Amino acid sequence: MLRQILLVLPLLCLLWGCSATTSTQDAGGTPDTDVTDVTDVGSDTDAASECEDFDRDGYGPGCELGELDCQPRDGASNPGASEQCGDRVDNNCDGDIDEACPCTEGQVAPCYTGPEISEGVGPCRSGFQVCAGGEWSECEGELTPRGPVESLCDGVDENCDGNVDEGVTNVCGQCGAPPLEVCGDGLDNDCDGDIDEPDAGCSCEGRTSQPCYSGEPRTLGVGRCRGGLTDCEDDAWGACAGELLPIEEVCDGLDNDCDGTADEALRNRCGVCGAPEPPEVCDGEDNDCDGATDEGLLLACGICPGTAPEEVCADGEDNDCDGEVDDGCPCTGDPACYPGPPETLGVGECEAGTRECDATGEFWTACREFVLPSLEVCDGLDNNCNGSVDVGPDGCSVCGSAPELCDELDNDCDGFTDEGVRNTCGVCVADVVPEFLCDGVDEDCDGFTDEGLTNACGTCDESCYRATWAEPSAWALGEFDGVDEENTGDGLRLGSSRASFPDLWVANTDDQTVTRIDTDLAEVVGTFPVGDDPSRTAVDFNGDVFVANRAFGGQGSLTKVLSSGCEGDECVAFTVAIGDLGDIPRGLAIDREGFVWVGTYGGQKLYRVDPESGEIVGEFPVPVNVYGLAIDSEGIIWISTISSDGIGAFDSNTNRYLGSWGPSGCATPYGIAVDGAGNVWAGAWRCDGLIRLDRSRFDEGSIETDLYTHPNMRETRGVAVDGEGMVYLAASGTDRLGKFNPTTEEWDWTIATCDNPIGVGVARDGNIWVMCKDSAEARRYNSDGDELDVIGTGRTPYSYSDMTGFQLRNFTAPSGTWNVTFDCGWADCAFDSVNFDAVQPPGTAVRVRARSRAGGVDATWSAWTPQFSGSPAGIGDLVPNGRFCEIEVELGTDDRDVTPVVRSVEVEWQRP
Repeated sequence: MLRQILLVLPLLCLLWGCSATTSTQDAGGTPDTDVTDVTDVGSDTDAASECEDFDRDGYGPGCELGELDCQPRDGASNPGASEQCGDRVDNNCDGDIDEACPCTEGQVAPCYTGPEISEGVGPCRSGFQVCAGGEWSECEGELTPRGPVESLCDGVDENCDGNVDEGVTNVCGQCGAPPLEVCGDGLDNDCDGDIDEPDAGCSCEGRTSQPCYSGEPRTLGVGRCRGGLTDCEDDAWGACAGELLPIEEVCDGLDNDCDGTADEALRNRCGVCGAPEPPEVCDGEDNDCDGATDEGLLLACGICPGTAPEEVCADGEDNDCDGEVDDGCPCTGDPACYPGPPETLGVGECEAGTRECDATGEFWTACREFVLPSLEVCDGLDNNCNGSVDVGPDGCSVCGSAPELCDELDNDCDGFTDEGVRNTCGVCVADVVPEFLCDGVDEDCDGFTDEGLTNACGTCDESCYRATWAEPSAWALGEFDGVDEENTGDGLRLGSSRASFPDLWVANTDDQTVTRIDTDLAEVVGTFPVGDDPSRTAVDFNGDVFVANRAFGGQGSLTKVLSSGCEGDECVAFTVAIGDLGDIPRGLAIDREGFVWVGTYGGQKLYRVDPESGEIVGEFPVPVNVYGLAIDSEGIIWISTISSDGIGAFDSNTNRYLGSWGPSGCATPYGIAVDGAGNVWAGAWRCDGLIRLDRSRFDEGSIETDLYTHPNMRETRGVAVDGEGMVYLAASGTDRLGKFNPTTEEWDWTIATCDNPIGVGVARDGNIWVMCKDSAEARRYNSDGDELDVIGTGRTPYSYSDMTGFQLRNFTAPSGTWNVTFDCGWADCAFDSVNFDAVQPPGTAVRVRARSRAGGVDATWSAWTPQFSGSPAGIGDLVPNGRFCEIEVELGTDDRDVTPVVRSVEVEWQRP
């Protein structure tokens, strides 16, 4: 009997996982799955319908006589056919394999009772049976299909047909409930054939060239499948142009159906398209590419037939492979013996046996109690003695499929390497990084290019929308300030009067604050801390204010307070020191380039300050005590000295002091201002009137000043000029306000006002404001002298410089603005540039700036960008994304008789 077992040892390789193509002696047995068993697994249909299902899964042409067609491929597997011994096929379809075929006692053979085409597919594996009493035992250790169809959605090929979870997944080919549509990702998430459909609450309004994929999302980026681009049409996505969807698998080395595997079921084990499985040849090579070598062809000792050597006595091995150890040899040497392949002795469970001398005492008896390689089963032991526990000869676990790892190995033993764990670029999925460059390249290999990085037009950070203002109806959408609102047929042009911002800024000396009054509303809108002993204020082109802090005996300074993009004390941008201790900053004005000029009384210097940083960029000595400053359109800085030195002049273009002049014997200029013709006006502190320095005669080289007195106007201080050229003067000695007409050289009126009036300012609506030092208030009058409002301020209001910015906008840098607020319609628009087309005669200029805000009127505007004098004005990196963008176009001129003309304004923008 032992000899008979040894004779079938070549079959043991089949027990270790050999494929169905091995030609060895197979045994009959009873399949563990009959028609009734199939019905019980995941189905409540009758046998007939199950036969149809089984047939549809590819196991045969259908069921006949209640039996499954167990071998559909050779045409001979039908009821009534003869059983063919040794082919491991149920030829006569009676549910038994090789029944009535002879077997040798102790013979071990592989067996498989499931459909032949399922063996080795998915988890299905063969088992083994043993010949005992002339009959084969039942097939043990095999794994057959759980049923004709998949019963669980678990990622396992339960019916061993080469497909996973077919028939039990949702419409998207996934386990679980059908997914819901996700708006904005370019995928057909619910697999209904539409992308981001309106019925799912999605909107695509205005979007073009967006990534899309209309196939099952799980196939995107797998195999050949790639996304395309689509445009929004009537609030619904159009066709996905350029996409590649799954097609029927073709044997071409590509994953055509995008399931993660190429050429599945189209190549034989050796990778040849459409060819039958090649036969194994006993030559030391794996001819049939099943992972085993010479399976079923080797003799008991593991060599090919016809190559066995002669028996060698006394070595305990079966050298001639006849099933007996040291047969015919005398009893010499070690009684240990091993009839199996020598390389398996002592490996795993394989152990040597023993033998004895026969009764004659001359020859060895048969080897007994040895353990030979057997079929590897999932028991934690190395049954097949290959050096690995629970691992078959193909290197695969017999305890079920292991998960596939991204390691260039076939971990799940399905014949494929790294399937499903590498992307289309061949990179391990776990190592993929998201798209980070908008460059037309699919860096993350997911089938989409630049997803999440392109804008609504499908471009990489490029403007794709434009809003243009170029017609009177479009200009009318904006706000006009010093720009002609009535004549816009050929564009924007300066009007006859240039207004200023609505704010009046009053320095409160004793409180060390500055009060902001909205002159349109006639109410206080804010009070902010500044330096010691503040007095002069000057408003710049942005509406921000600068305050000169005298700090008697201490360190004088300059404070900047912002007018927008901030709240409360955070609006105080900076305070910087000016001069030395005791220098007393008093003069304050802003030039046509926006630089701030501060003059010191004790230090007798002019300082040029950068308005953004507060850095002093120029320091110039002058031979007078600076009390007030006014700058004309040509850059001449006029200085009031409150002394017999009169009015001084400093040329900011050459940084040269020109001299000083005043009425003979009666100078003492106090407040100072310039008008549109360049004339200089000052309060005559000690001469009870108004001083004028005639600019036309000054330009001709004849320095002459005029003095206009009035008996009711004593100790005159602050002075201002309105848009009509009228001059307003405050007389603190008589508590009066006067209006002087330069054309008639007469006083139109003088009126009683508040207690100790100091400064005068002109608001953009043309009304006049007076600062009342001792009564702590500001009063508003119209041009006829009628009192309109009285507004409380802080203690000791002491302002008499350009406190509204009217002089800057009308006389220093004659200019006007047109402002428009653009609503892009979406929450996160990016405003890239402002373009303008303008005619700019010599001496004129056009400048633009912008700011943005996210929400409605209650949202806070961002800070203004710097002004741009050229087109295009690149604002993209300067304004935050938002829904609204305010654009300000400023027109300026050095000559009040000449104006630039802006013919069109355009904003370029995009959205995500």
